[in-house]
Amino acid sequence: MKNTKRFLACLMALVLVLGLLPAVTLPASVTEVGQRAFSDCTLLASASVGASAEAGTVSTKIGNEAFLQCTALNKVVLGNGVTEIGEYAFFCCRA
Repeated sequence: MKNTKRFLACLMALVLVLGLLPAVTLPASVTEVGQRAFSDCTLLASASVGASAEAGTVSTKIGNEAFLQCTALNKVVLGNGVTEIGEYAFFCCRA
């Protein structure tokens, strides 16, 4: 199990570094999207952050430059739990 998690983490890092991620859906259980987490993912076209959360149940923060330079991003869904959006979080995005 430990090796599987490590492999998946490495695979995800590689996908992010190469910018090959076409869509991302982060559930309400994710409380923070870190600074530059998805920056420069030039093929990322759709992002959903906390869309399943009910208002007031989960507080989610989107960090500075989290989706910076995601030039293909044309659809963003933010749940009611998103309480903070950092500076330049969606800078140079179509959405």
